[in-house]
Amino acid sequence: SARATLEGDATPEQLEQVVGALERELSPIAETGLYLDDGDSVYRYFNSVAERVSYNLAADDGGRRVRLVPDEYYAAHSYASRALTMLGRIPEAIAHADELMRVAPATPDAALSKVRCLEEQSRIFEAADLLMRAIEFSSTARDMSICFYRLAFMEWKLGRSDLAVACYQRAIALHEDIAGQARSELSDLIEAGGEGLRPLGEDEIAPTLERGEIPTGDVAALRLRTGDAVAACVDAGLFTVGRPLMGAYLELGRDDALLDVYRSLMRP
Repeated sequence: SARATLEGDATPEQLEQVVGALERELSPIAETGLYLDDGDSVYRYFNSVAERVSYNLAADDGGRRVRLVPDEYYAAHSYASRALTMLGRIPEAIAHADELMRVAPATPDAALSKVRCLEEQSRIFEAADLLMRAIEFSSTARDMSICFYRLAFMEWKLGRSDLAVACYQRAIALHEDIAGQARSELSDLIEAGGEGLRPLGEDEIAPTLERGEIPTGDVAALRLRTGDAVAACVDAGLFTVGRPLMGAYLELGRDDALLDVYRSLMRP
């Protein structure tokens, strides 16, 4: 119901109803601390198998068991944050976004929820910093591309149009799903930017980002890590896990030989 309302042209009254309904479901969970980490378990959410791999390799949970929160729990906080942001109730929206980031530390989508809140408060430096961190923990080319795309706008807002250009071009290079909108906005930016603002050569993008202290997105390291995970899953016969990982691997770099392997994994 919340999703359907938010996908439409919701009125403030409808948004208030959405928030109220979600809070009625979430409040008892918060009061009982059902999904709070304890001495035995940590409670987490992952948007993809690739995120789980990244988390497993990076997290230090002190030997505690990772338990998954329901998808609905994550979605409820996400919709609540979005609705509250639309209503201008930003501190409340941030509280929900912070809970998303707590249970989903390897999920760029959670960081993007908070970025929207920070943007509404004109906290652009903080939004940019959070996007840069999200670039570094992104587990797929698509997520990384979205983060660069959003960062481009923040850099423009901060008056750093040259960095905005580099971010747009990095987003375009990383994933075709994001490329169309990024190309359109890049074209508008250059047209309005005056003399001296131009598209960068391919060999100029990374140095420009580095000069701006922006991570370039280490695709080579991510591809190596994802490839190792694919191989481990296939060797162990875990094909249902290997399939999405192989898809993520191919998005990081085209490989016609491995495309046949991916197709074979998709067969029943």
